[in-house]
Amino acid sequence: MRLRNLTFSAPEGAHDLVADAVSAAALAPVGVSPTVDPEIRSIRDLAVFLLHVAAEVEHALLIQYLYAVFTVPTGAKPAWKSDIMTIAIQEMGHLITVQNVLLALRAPLNLEREDYPFRRGYYPFEFSLDPFSLKTLARYTLAEMPTTGHGLTAAELTKLRHDAEVPADGVTSVGLLYSRLIEVVSQVDAIDFLGDADFTFQASPSEWGGSEADDPDATIVRRIKSREDARKALHAIAEQGEGEGLTSGSHFRKFLKIYKEFKAAPLPVAHIASNPNTSGQHAAGEIKNPSTRRWAHLFNLQYRLLLHGLSQSLHTSQKDPSARKLLIDGMAFRHMHLLARLASVLTSLPLKTGHAKTKAGPTFELPYALGLSANELGNWLTLRDVLASSSTLASEILANETDPARQSLLNELIRDAAKDPWKTVDERIATLRPPIDIVELRLLPPTAIARFGSSPDAMDNYNIVTPPGTGPRTLAPAETLIIDPQTGTVSAATTPATVRFRDAAGKIRPVAPFLEAWVRFAKDLPLEPLTLDHLESLGLTAADVHWRVEVGNLKAARRTGVADDGITASLDLAGHTRTALAGACPNFKPGKSIPFGHVQYIRPTSAFPEIRLRFTPAAGKVYGPVSGDPNVADDVYDSARGTWDNFVEGPGFGSTVPGGIYAGTLNSQTGDFVSLGYLDDSCDGIVTLLIELKGGKKVSTFARIASGPPDFAPASIPVRTVGDELLQVAEGPLAASGSKDEVAAILRRALDTVRLMQTIVMNGNQGVGGVPQNTNNMAGHDTNFERVFEPIFPPAAAEQALLTARHEGVLNAVMSGAAVAVSPRLRQHDRVGDLTDAGRHLMPAMMRGADGKHLALTRRQVSTVRLYEESILPPPPPVETPREAMIKLVEHLRDNAGAAPNHFGVPAGAKTVADLFPDPPALLDFLVTGASKGSFGLPSGQPLVVKGDPASSAFVKLIRGNNFMASNFSSPVASLGNRTGIEIVEAWIASLT
Repeated sequence: MRLRNLTFSAPEGAHDLVADAVSAAALAPVGVSPTVDPEIRSIRDLAVFLLHVAAEVEHALLIQYLYAVFTVPTGAKPAWKSDIMTIAIQEMGHLITVQNVLLALRAPLNLEREDYPFRRGYYPFEFSLDPFSLKTLARYTLAEMPTTGHGLTAAELTKLRHDAEVPADGVTSVGLLYSRLIEVVSQVDAIDFLGDADFTFQASPSEWGGSEADDPDATIVRRIKSREDARKALHAIAEQGEGEGLTSGSHFRKFLKIYKEFKAAPLPVAHIASNPNTSGQHAAGEIKNPSTRRWAHLFNLQYRLLLHGLSQSLHTSQKDPSARKLLIDGMAFRHMHLLARLASVLTSLPLKTGHAKTKAGPTFELPYALGLSANELGNWLTLRDVLASSSTLASEILANETDPARQSLLNELIRDAAKDPWKTVDERIATLRPPIDIVELRLLPPTAIARFGSSPDAMDNYNIVTPPGTGPRTLAPAETLIIDPQTGTVSAATTPATVRFRDAAGKIRPVAPFLEAWVRFAKDLPLEPLTLDHLESLGLTAADVHWRVEVGNLKAARRTGVADDGITASLDLAGHTRTALAGACPNFKPGKSIPFGHVQYIRPTSAFPEIRLRFTPAAGKVYGPVSGDPNVADDVYDSARGTWDNFVEGPGFGSTVPGGIYAGTLNSQTGDFVSLGYLDDSCDGIVTLLIELKGGKKVSTFARIASGPPDFAPASIPVRTVGDELLQVAEGPLAASGSKDEVAAILRRALDTVRLMQTIVMNGNQGVGGVPQNTNNMAGHDTNFERVFEPIFPPAAAEQALLTARHEGVLNAVMSGAAVAVSPRLRQHDRVGDLTDAGRHLMPAMMRGADGKHLALTRRQVSTVRLYEESILPPPPPVETPREAMIKLVEHLRDNAGAAPNHFGVPAGAKTVADLFPDPPALLDFLVTGASKGSFGLPSGQPLVVKGDPASSAFVKLIRGNNFMASNFSSPVASLGNRTGIEIVEAWIASLT
C-alpha cells in the first residue's frame, strides 16, 4: 500500500477500542500523530492496517540498510559490513514473518514500501537512500533504539540526534510501532486466525534459512496459526531489533557500536549519490549518464523479479514444492545475489555525464505495480515478461561492454531457454496454458544446407564470434547434441573443447543440420518449439508426427532434357532409426543408386522434448558410367539407356551462368565439349511435416534441404549472400533503417572476403606461384568487356595487407562514429560495368559476380548505407550550377592537391596553365578553347573540351587515363558532396552549349 488515501491525524468519533488503540501519545515524537485511516472501525482491520505499515517499514529499512552495505567506504572494519548485512537479512525475515501473520488473518499481503513522497506517522524517518556515513548510522541507531533501557545518557542521546540531522521532533522508534501492534493483535478475536486450518501458503523457516526458535541471532521466520503465534512472533521481532532489550546482538546494539567506532575513527565517505534514480523524483540523484541509466534499469528489473518471486511464493501452496523452489531460490535468492553484484557496478559508474567523481548507486525503484494476477498463469507470464526485458537489456549493454567481470554478469542475465529460471518458467506456462489448437506450423530453418564429409562423425556446433575491432572472426564451440543412430535419442549434449572440422583419421566431418518444428497456438501468441508436452496436451504422441522427405539431383536431366536422367529419392519416415536416402534413376544400371545421405526423426524425450529431424549429407563422391574409372566411387550410369556420357551442349542451349559445370573432353575434330557422364551425390529437396489433430484437422508445413561442398572459410561471411537477395525480394530495395551496426556489418563482410583472396593474382600480376601467364583473374575477366588486360591497382597497392587496410580504415571510421561518407567508396548496383580505374578501385575489391562483372552491393544494402550517411553527415551543399562546381573543384585542386606547380611548363597563350589557377574562370575558358599538347598518349591538337560531349573531350580522356591527374580527379571531394572530380568535369562539359 502507498497510503495515498490516508489521513495523518487521529480519527474523530472512532469506536472507543480503536481510538484507545491508536491514540497513545508515546507512539510518535511530539506533534506527530500516527497514520490511521478514519474509516477504520474494526480491531481486525486496524491490526491488518498496522501489519501493512510494519511490512512497509521493514521493507524500507531493509533497502536503506542494503544501500549502506553497498556503499561502505574503503578501509572500513570488515565487521561493519558483515553486521549490517546480517541486520538486513534479519529484516527480510521480519518482512516475511509479517506476511505470514497477514496470511493467518486471511488478509491481503503487502510488499510495498514507503517511497516518495514521504508521509510521517509510524515511519521512523524520511525514506532516503544515503551512502554509509555518520548521519545514516545515527539515524539507523535511533530507529532501532528501544524507548527505555537503551543505556544512553541525555547528552549522548542529544549528540546522536544531532549527528542524525533529523527534524526537531526526532526519529520515531520502530519499537513503538511493534509495541502497539502487539497490543492490537492481542485484542483480535482468536477465531479470526487460521486455527488448525492448513497454512500451506506461509513461508517456512527451511525455505528462507530462518528459525522458529527463540534465538536472538537467528533470522526469524515463523509460521502463524493462532493469535498467540502472532503475538509471540511480533514480540520476537521487537526483541531482536525494534523493541525493548539490551542483548548485544540486537540491531540497536550493533548499529550503536558501529556508530561509535566510526565516530571515533571516521573514514572518508565514498562519493556516491543519495537517492539515485531514473525517474527524476530526486533531481540531485537523477542518473543522467546514459550508460549508467541502462545499468540502473537493469538493477530495477532484478529488484522487481525478487519482489515478484517473494510475493508469488506466498501465493503458491507448499503442495507445489517445485514452483516454490523456483520462486524462492530461482527468483528471490538468485536476484538478491544479482542485486549485490549490480550494486557493485553502479557504485563504480558516474552519476552524470562528464562528472566522474560522484558515482551512482543501486536505485531500488519500485515497479509500476506489485500486485499479482488473480490467475496463476498470469503471474508466470509476468515473470516471463520481466525476465525477457532483463535479458534484452542485458544483451544491449553487453554489445558495448568490455570489462570481463561485467560481461560475465550480463551473460548470466541473458536468456538461455535450457536453464533455470527460464526453462522452468516456460514449462509452467506451457503446463498452465495447454494448447487446444495449432493455428500455425513451421519448420525452422526454412532452408537447411548440409555439407559433405566422409567422416562418420557429424560436425560439432559452433558460434561465429565477431571481435570488437576489425580483426578476423573466430569460431567458438557451442553445445552439441549427440544422436544415437539406432534409437534416435539425444545421448548427450556437450560443448567440445575446440572446433574440429576433421576427425582423428583426417576425414572431413559432415555438417548435418536439424530441422525443428515450431508452432503458434493462437494468433496473438509467439511461435515456440513444438514439444512432447504440447503433443500430449493435444492428445497426441510422437508417433502422430509424420515426415516425408523428397530429394533429387536433376543436373543431368536439365542438360539432356530427358526426365529419365533425373535422380530422385523419397521416403516416409517410420520410427526414429536413421534411414538412408538412395538416389534412383531410370537410366542407372540394375540395382545401382547414389547415396544422398540419411535422415532421422529425433526421438523426443523429457530431457529433449523438441520435435526435430536431422539431415546428414553424403560423403561428396563422384559416380560415372565406366567400371574401373579411378575418379568414381561406383559405375552407376547405363550408357545403353541414356546419353549423358556423350552429351554435347548445342548452340542456343539455355546454359547456366557461369557455364561449363560438367566434366568432359574436347573433341579436337568437331570442337565439341563431350560429357564424361559423371554424377555427384549432392541433392536438394523438400521435407514435409504433417500432424493430424483430434477431430480430423490436418496441419502441415515444409522446408527445403540441400547439400554441397564443405565451407572452407566458415568464420567469414560473404559480402552478398542469397539471404541478401531474398530479403530484397521480400521487403523491397529500400531499407527501413541504416544504423552504424548495419553498415559496419556490410563492411566487415567485404573485409572477410578480401582476407580470403590471393589479391596479387586477382589483380592480374603474372609470375605468381610459378604461373607465367594467368588470365583467370579480375583483370583477365575485364578483357571480355573491352578493357585492356592490365592490373586493377598498381601492383604494390594490390598487396593483401594494403587492400585489407583499405577496408579496415573505412570500417574503423564507421565503428568509431566518424562522419565519413561510405557510399562513394562502395561499388553500387549500377556500377558493375564501370571499368574505369576509379570504378574498378571501389570496394568490395577484386570480386566478381557470376556474370563476370565486378561484384556490387544489392540495392537494399546501398539504401542502408545511404540512410546511415543521412544520419551522420552534414546536409549536402546547396544546389549549384555545373560551372560553380567546376570553379570549386579548381580551387580544391589548387589549395589541397598542389595542382598548379605541375602545370608550370604547359603554355596557355602568353601564360602557363599554372598562372591560371588563381583565376578559376580564366582556367575554364582556356579548357573550352584549348587543345591537347600530345602528352600522356593523347594525339596533339584534339579539343580539350567538346561542348555537350564529355566522351569526345580530350580533357576527360586525360583524367580517366593512367597518370597522376587521374588519381586527383577520381577521389571523392567532401566539400563537393563527395562527388569525384570526374563526375564534376563531365557534368560541366555536358552542360555547355
